[in-house]
Amino acid sequence: MLRPPQLQASNPVAYLAPLLVYTLLAVDPAGLGPDWLLTRYATQVLLTTLALAVAWPAVRGLLWHVSLPVWPVAVAGGLLWIVLAAGGYEWPMLEQLAGPSLRTWVARPQFNPSETLGASPATEISFWIVRAAGLVIVVPLAEELFLRGFLTRFVSHSDWSERSIGELRPVAWLAVALYAVATHPAEPLAAVLWFSLVTAVAWKTKSFGACVAMHAVANAMLLAYIFLWQDWRLW
Repeated sequence: MLRPPQLQASNPVAYLAPLLVYTLLAVDPAGLGPDWLLTRYATQVLLTTLALAVAWPAVRGLLWHVSLPVWPVAVAGGLLWIVLAAGGYEWPMLEQLAGPSLRTWVARPQFNPSETLGASPATEISFWIVRAAGLVIVVPLAEELFLRGFLTRFVSHSDWSERSIGELRPVAWLAVALYAVATHPAEPLAAVLWFSLVTAVAWKTKSFGACVAMHAVANAMLLAYIFLWQDWRLW
């Protein structure tokens, strides 16, 4: 049985590849028909999972223990994200500084899958399963592998691959905050505070698994909120 090649833990590509694959396959769902919509997300999740398999030595070598106190912090972090992102409290000030068109420019597509898939219940259910797997499992692994496995250690130490993910210098906090705003421009306040909270968990626990748990819980709560309240702005 063929096995995918595996990258060594000191190779930066191992930390970058999964998130890069996921990002490159993040095609705007607007205008996609039912068949292509499901195919788009399934392909994104599958290929990112394969990239994670290639990067497995890097993942395996990180600390995975998740202590009990991390779970309530994860729930609090999820609530923090939902409240701040849904509230958009920073936008009155940002619109005064940069103009009212800024929020429209960075807004998410507000994609409602039921409008496209409602005529095919089986396809819609499959879509939600794939989307949930991507947000709750694949994205936390890929994004935290890049952020905690590589970025924060790389900007903090020249011998980054030999350091714990919790050995952080102030520049690491800044790098994560800049990444948060760049990748979540529609909710910058929520992004900066939540990603900083996860950085604090990394610093305190030294555990990659704790960061993945924080991310997975927040994404699961966000997915539940979007589904129950139909708030497609946060999709």
